[in-house]
Amino acid sequence: MRNLPLVALYALLSCPFVGTGCSDPVDDARKADTIEAWNTYLAMPEATGSNKIEGEGRLEQLMTAKADTEKTIADYDAVIKRFPKTRNLKKLQKARTDLALTEAEATNTPEGWQKFMTENPTADGAVVKDAKNRIVMAAYGPKLTWTPLKIEQVNLAENPKGPKDGWGFSADVTNGGDKTISYLNVSLQIIDPSGAATNPIQMPAVAPTYKTPMPDTFYKPIAPGETRHWDYETGDVPPGFTDKPDAKITPITITFAADH
Repeated sequence: MRNLPLVALYALLSCPFVGTGCSDPVDDARKADTIEAWNTYLAMPEATGSNKIEGEGRLEQLMTAKADTEKTIADYDAVIKRFPKTRNLKKLQKARTDLALTEAEATNTPEGWQKFMTENPTADGAVVKDAKNRIVMAAYGPKLTWTPLKIEQVNLAENPKGPKDGWGFSADVTNGGDKTISYLNVSLQIIDPSGAATNPIQMPAVAPTYKTPMPDTFYKPIAPGETRHWDYETGDVPPGFTDKPDAKITPITITFAADH
């Protein structure tokens, strides 16, 4: 050290972060304040103590914000993998599960629903139960034939002379499979003028029991080759629905007579 030129000694003392120029790595990360910058800093040996704690906290915030903005499963997986002990773990897992659920509903295949169950072990019990039902439904669903959904204004009191104070949704379903259906639950989503779907309303096409009295045919299982009428009426529709009535139905749960 005593043979080191004075200029070089001064440079060394004023620039202790070897290989980083004459800047402080943590200050560089603070100024850039990006996921990449904080990852770079945290990979350095200089990342210790309170600065490391700061960097880890800020990186988690940035990665979570990215996931919440872009809403991709991959982004949530990245945060969970990087910070498996975060206090926000349950919130992150819930967001991840919700996205995966939407993906499974879009594909609506046995494989898609099985993938959902495999990749989301922390999903709520009711969600898991529904996913199991959807696997069975997705497998048998192609054997069901539905007529186009009919949407019309109706009188909710079923008075033919009364005012049209509600909306009726109906379709016929034919069991083209080889099993007798004892329970078939259907989800109805009303579409608002912007194209957004409302929260699903569930109404069975057939059920052994139901919370309100129904026609006798409602309780009778649907045998192979048989057609059953499904309908639902409501006065609760989104603003503007009258100008552009739209809705979709999705069969979600099925049980066969042999299962009982």
